[in-house]
Amino acid sequence: MGTGRRGCGFTLLIGMLGGVLGGILFNAAGQRGLTRFGAWSILVAFVGASLVLAALEAVSPSRRR
Repeated sequence: MGTGRRGCGFTLLIGMLGGVLGGILFNAAGQRGLTRFGAWSILVAFVGASLVLAALEAVSPSRRR
């Protein structure tokens, strides 16, 4: 999403926030959140990070060429 260059620290932060947000959302929906490292936890973190990135894209000013 987006074309802006973001560093490694930003990517790590988005991943951590996504894992937390995904865990909260999945727990609220009655599913397991982040438990141990595995395919399920990766899916939960991916969903959360995707939502965080989508929210950032929605609130960031658009850059037109």
